[in-house]
This record gives sequence, structure tokens and C-alpha cells, in this order.
Amino acid sequence: MRPALHLALAAAVVAAVAGRPAMGGDGPAVRWAVLTEEGRSALASGELARAELAMRKALDAAQVLAPEDPRRAVALNNVGFVLHARHELHEAAIFYGQALELRERWLGPDDAAVAQSLVNMAELRREQGRAAEAEGLYVRALAIRRDSPLDRAPLAAVLRGLAAVRGEQGRVEEAQANYRAALALADELGKLHPEILAARRELAALLAADGRREEAVELLRAGRADAGEAERMPLLLDEAALLFAGGRSGDAQALAEQAMTLLDNTFPPEPAATATTLAAIARQQRDAGFSEAAEAALAHARGLLEAAGGEARRRGLLDLLSVLAFWRLEEGDGEATDRLLLEALALARDEAEAQPLLQVRARLLQALGRSQEAGLLEAAPVPPATPVRTLPAALLAEPRPRG
Repeated sequence: MRPALHLALAAAVVAAVAGRPAMGGDGPAVRWAVLTEEGRSALASGELARAELAMRKALDAAQVLAPEDPRRAVALNNVGFVLHARHELHEAAIFYGQALELRERWLGPDDAAVAQSLVNMAELRREQGRAAEAEGLYVRALAIRRDSPLDRAPLAAVLRGLAAVRGEQGRVEEAQANYRAALALADELGKLHPEILAARRELAALLAADGRREEAVELLRAGRADAGEAERMPLLLDEAALLFAGGRSGDAQALAEQAMTLLDNTFPPEPAATATTLAAIARQQRDAGFSEAAEAALAHARGLLEAAGGEARRRGLLDLLSVLAFWRLEEGDGEATDRLLLEALALARDEAEAQPLLQVRARLLQALGRSQEAGLLEAAPVPPATPVRTLPAALLAEPRPRG
């Protein structure tokens, strides 16, 4: 889950607990608290549709509270949070904007809750490709967070977000400065704090993309010192990926094996993100000739995604199944490819996601001599497109000969 959205969820939980009276009652404040807790529980289990329903009902309850009651803004923010998690970005922005307006009006422009709303909106604008707007929102949030000495974790999160959006614009030096400012907070937060570890990994990725791979490797190695198993595992995977990219496949595979051993003993705090990293490593392993290890990595990634639940599970499995289907296609196993494509199609929710898979399956069925099925498939309608991230285009490529 995105750091900014962690803040929104935390605010919902705190507000729900604070808003619940000690004794019984059935007023709007109690209803708001109960429904917010129900939405939080649904979010934790990945049931986004149920979470949205509960949060919208909580918003209805909050609307009858006093205009200045902070629970009104929290309710708006929480609906935006769920819509953001469902990738319904346009509607999420409306609710985030309303929450921000209320908070600025009743709490003032420098309140921590205003910073939270700014970061949530910044992350959303970044996903929409509106980098300049996202940067401006992060800068405003940073000015607020810098003046809040009580909790430095939100400051680190803002610095990471600002670094990411600047890095995406090719402003590497500025992004690096932001990441290093976040890392400097390790003295207050601790070297193994999740925000510090994330900043280290993201800075390493930025350095590697800028051609400074050895510097990135050293940064990751420094992070592994004194780290526990849960913290060491993603750093090992990141370093393995860099070594694979640098042609040091033997050293890379040794690190990947260490990481897999740790994964057998610990469950990562962000299973979907770890699964994405494993899938990337698996591609590198296969290209380097470690086919059995690649299959094991993808199997482990699939297990993590099944545990993640919700939209993260659906999107991750969609990508993973497309990779597996392409591998089976390369190997000439048409029937296995078709089974994987059908699994992936069952997860697709719109034309943008389904169309590449349908095109590949039509070509596959033709090659398998099932021309009638292929013709029916090409004529079948698909759901209208919605603004959802599309699948990788790898499946549209012709199979490569394997030596």
C-alpha cells in the first residue's frame, strides 16, 4: 500500500476509536465509528467493494455532525482512499479535494491533517501523470511536516514522495537530495524503520537507473548490516536484481537464494510489493539460465499475492499469469498457455486488460488448429474500457527461440 494511504487508514482508525462513546447509543457519531471500523476491517482483508460501501455509509452519518467536526473530513478522506485503492482516480480526487477543503477551513493551512490530505492528493496526481501538480502538493506538505517534531515518519514519507516525482521527471540530483534527507532521519526513527528502508531501496533504484550501479549496490549492502530477516530479505532481492542486470548472474543467484530462504521463514509486511520484486527477479533468473529457480520464484510470488487479497492480488496475478503464459508459449506448450490465459482473462475487468490477452489467445487457438474457437473469440465483445493500468505487452511479442 502507498505510504500516503497508510496515513489515511491510520487516521480512520484513530478517529473511529476516539469517536466511539464509552457507553451505548445509536446517534450519528456512533454509527460513523462503527461503519468506519467496518470499512477498515474490509480494507485490511482486501474487500474493497465492502469497504467502499461501509465508508460511504460512514460519510452519510458524518454529514449530520457539526460543520466543523473533523470526522466529516475523515469520512470524505476515507471514501477517497478506497476509491484510490480501486484505481478510480477521478472520483477519488473529488473526495480528497473535499476533505482538504474542510481541513483547511476548520483546522488551518498548517495542520498535520492538511498535510495528510496534500500527500494523498499528490500521490493520486502522480499516478495520473500530472507530475508538476503532484510536486507542488508534496512541497506544501513538506513545509508543514518539517515543523512537526513529534513524529518524523510522515516527514520521511513526504520526502520519499517528492523524490519519486522528481526522479520520474529526470531531475536525479534533486531526487537524490530528497532521498538522502529522508535517510538522515534514521537517527530519530532508527535505521530499520520502514520509511528509512524504503528510502534506501528507492535511492538505490534511482542510482542504478542513472548508471551508478556499484554505488547502488553499496547502499543496499550498508542497509543489510544489523538488519533482521524481514528487513534483510528485500535488500537482498534488490541487490540480486542489480547484479543480474550487471551480468554477475552467479553472485546474483546466490543472493536470490538467500532471500528465498528468508522468505520461507518470514512473511513480508507488504506481500504484493515483494511479489512484484520476485516476479522481476524470476525474469532475470530465466534469462540467465536459472529456469528452475525462476519457476520457484514465481510460485512464491503467487502465494504472496493470494495472501495479499483485494486489488493488489488481482493486478499482481494478472501480470504474473501473463508472464507464465509467455514462458509456456516460448516452450511450445500451447495447452498450458491457453489454461494460463483463461485464468488471466477471468481476472481482467475491462477492455484495456482483456484485449491483449484475447488477441494472443486467438492467435494461439489458430496455431492449435482450433480455428472455429478463434473466430468466435475475435467476434466476442469485451467490457468498455475504464482508466485502469494495462497489462505488459510481452504477450504480444512472437516467441523467442531458446538455445
